[in-house]
Amino acid sequence: MTGVSGTSKQKRRYYYYQCYASKSKKCNMPLFPREKLEDIILAETIKLLSEPQTIEFIANTVANLPIDENTQISILETEITEIKNKLKNCIKAIESGLISDTISKNISEYEKKLSVLEKDLSIEKVLNEPFKITPDHVKFFLYNILQIKNADERRDMIISTFVRDIVLTKDDIGYTVKITYNYNENPSNSLDNSVQKGSQKSSLVAPTRIELVISP
Repeated sequence: MTGVSGTSKQKRRYYYYQCYASKSKKCNMPLFPREKLEDIILAETIKLLSEPQTIEFIANTVANLPIDENTQISILETEITEIKNKLKNCIKAIESGLISDTISKNISEYEKKLSVLEKDLSIEKVLNEPFKITPDHVKFFLYNILQIKNADERRDMIISTFVRDIVLTKDDIGYTVKITYNYNENPSNSLDNSVQKGSQKSSLVAPTRIELVISP
């Protein structure tokens, strides 16, 4: 779904969510009030983030994410290896009795270049020393999101951080909202297979997807 807006005759602006396919007449889902839908999403997400097992899962998942390799370090290491090989070849040539001004000049240039490259590599490693994120760091971040006092700021932060996709369907009973979250690479996976019943006739299909039935 995507956000749209409209203006009434009284010049008041209203905000809605609209299906991507509705513009091409491939979906007949009516516009859904943004505030009402986001209230549902926010309430269910906060409920999830209040569950210790969800926090533990997110914290451990984020803390174990692989750190991207620094390409500049790899380039420098490759260049250093190449220069060292050239130096070895020059030394072998001298040991074999091939002595010339060119070989001596090359050795001097290679040694200077090797010194510069090794210094650059040391600096690059210091500057790019990865910061190790621990589960406690993630838990602290999640806790602080829930403590944001400004309601609009907290709403925007929670939805933009956690919600990946929203699917809204309509049947004779009402609307069903399916929420897919960011903290699982495979949205169909779940922490467990249990289905929990909520106070608003909602069914929680694990922490990665929520199916909530509401009145039109």
